[in-house]
Amino acid sequence: MFEEEVAVFASGLGNPAPYAEEMHSHGMTIMAVVGTVRHAVKCKDGGTDVIIAQGTEGGGHTGRIATVALVPQVVDAVSPTPVVAAGGIADGRGLIAALALGACGVWVGTRFVASKEAAGHMNYKQNIIDATEESTLVTRAFTGKDCRVIKNQYAEQWEDRQGEIKPFPYQMMVDGDKMEAAIVRGEADRGIMPAGQISGAIHEVASAGDIVREMAEEAEEVLTRLAEKHLELQSAR
Repeated sequence: MFEEEVAVFASGLGNPAPYAEEMHSHGMTIMAVVGTVRHAVKCKDGGTDVIIAQGTEGGGHTGRIATVALVPQVVDAVSPTPVVAAGGIADGRGLIAALALGACGVWVGTRFVASKEAAGHMNYKQNIIDATEESTLVTRAFTGKDCRVIKNQYAEQWEDRQGEIKPFPYQMMVDGDKMEAAIVRGEADRGIMPAGQISGAIHEVASAGDIVREMAEEAEEVLTRLAEKHLELQSAR
């Protein structure tokens, strides 16, 4: 990364603290995804520049605290370190809600999986498009850590075999082909398909640029409605 002059490092698991000093010496900005206030404080104290507070609604490896509960607590705990909200955000409404909670921006995953530029197989993207708010579950069957994925036969066959699941990362080596089956080859019944609960609000595969533009436009519309509502309330007093 140093040779390639990577500008931003984002950790999905663990604390970047052991490498923070060297990363900063190379001008890198450090971000870390966290699921608890305790972890957020450790990362901040270890030199992380931006904390990404991800609620359990998010796809992939995730914690147990909901986004609306987690974000403001993390904001209060690590201030003035910037906090980005993640988990259950796919449109402008989610962006404005995150800003209201004290976040400075949003970290969006599932919506961009269902984009034209994403490298995943179309069957994976279609499973997100076809999903409802109840189509995901949190399971350790794929990696050994709690991971929110689209429900499929592989995940469900482990529901009554929890005692057989190996700790991370060894569970990934149990039928290791499952890690690429859906994402690369489209075998949706047996492969891992990380996705958040917001999947039910995603209805089409769009270009990444259009997703960003639509999110920004909707956020502006929400702000306009909120401003109008504020004026109504002021007038009524």
